[in-house]
Amino acid sequence: MVVFASGLFRGGGATRVAFALPKDPVTIYKKGFASPSSRKNLCTDEHYNSEGDFWYFWNPYQDGCPIGGGDLVGVQTDLSPLPVTRGTYPEYSRLYGENGNGDVLQVSYLVGVDENFQNGDLGKKTFRDAFAGLRNAGFRVTVDEPRRKQLVYNTGAKKTHVQMLLLDPNSAEFAAEAARGLRTSDVFLYDGHSGLGGYLDPERLVADSGQPLALPKNKYQIFVFQGCSTYAYYNSAFFSLKRSGADPKGTKNLDIMTTGIGAAFDVGASVDVAFLRSVTMGERPSWQTVMDRVRQAEGGNSALSHINGDEDNPRNP
Repeated sequence: MVVFASGLFRGGGATRVAFALPKDPVTIYKKGFASPSSRKNLCTDEHYNSEGDFWYFWNPYQDGCPIGGGDLVGVQTDLSPLPVTRGTYPEYSRLYGENGNGDVLQVSYLVGVDENFQNGDLGKKTFRDAFAGLRNAGFRVTVDEPRRKQLVYNTGAKKTHVQMLLLDPNSAEFAAEAARGLRTSDVFLYDGHSGLGGYLDPERLVADSGQPLALPKNKYQIFVFQGCSTYAYYNSAFFSLKRSGADPKGTKNLDIMTTGIGAAFDVGASVDVAFLRSVTMGERPSWQTVMDRVRQAEGGNSALSHINGDEDNPRNP
């Protein structure tokens, strides 16, 4: 399955799409150079120009690309839309009830830097803007450090604790914090680069953190992966870690919000705050309402965000 914009399916039925694949995946990268002495591949992203990134960014139709029709194979296929879920809800009775963290609804919120920790970094701006947004929404600040924030919101018998960390997603520290958050939190939210699937890959987290990544099978959790194309990278891998004899698909105790295409740093804080305000402050809206708010926060920078795993969720709050 792949995530597409709904506008692709005009009339709601199947549609035919055409695209190109390389005849020879081994040699196609070399054919993107204007001459043997050229150092820049003209058929891929200007910044991510290496052969290792070529599979993700390659575009034989961009201006100046020397790859010709003889290097490509045309493919046509029919796409059929799957029905979307309607009227499903997060399992609020468990999220706000006894879910393994006592009277605390624990949110682990990790923000990855874009390039570094300097002022002007887009990830650092997301971190600051999201902190301000949660504070303005009514969360009380208990820790306010440059790379670590903690906020609390009382929802009655339950207290929502949000721990925010600004991290380098390519570091061992990030791997350790991510592994801990995924194991223990009620809601885990990551906003930053996906690293072409590498940063939150379960095997990478185990290797770099030195900790096993055994998710609690009977604890209800929500994971949010606000990065580029996270549906392709982080969806099935985490459902697999939740599987059990009673839950062969791994969806009964896990819902995951992922993106279908690239996610923009510009709207990351707005999306994250919209999500956390909806799910962790006691209001209890449906998943469809939550996603409407996320799309509103995205504005013109839609990442085709969506919820996975809600097909077996409650039909009322």
